[in-house]
Amino acid sequence: MNEIPESHLDLIDGPYVVALSTLMPDGQPQTTPVWCNRAGNNIFINVMRGFRKERNMRQNPKVSLLVFDAKNPLRKVEIRGLVVEMTEEGAVEHNDELAGCI
Repeated sequence: MNEIPESHLDLIDGPYVVALSTLMPDGQPQTTPVWCNRAGNNIFINVMRGFRKERNMRQNPKVSLLVFDAKNPLRKVEIRGLVVEMTEEGAVEHNDELAGCI
């Protein structure tokens, strides 16, 4: 597994909104702005049950995240990977934590 360069960890750890891309049932990409943070090599995002992106990830776990520095848009990181778990456990606390960063 590739790791996020240390020089770009602040893009994931900071108060940035990232673009989450999932795949629709017909294979077309669907992109939505979301909040995220990380613990080690795991990226955490909040997704509401029943929303299109949640249904897409249950059907196909391939995702891509793109985040860039608004002050320097060429400084960016794209993360491609697979959803490894979806849970409601801790979701409210996670949302509160992310909301406090903005």
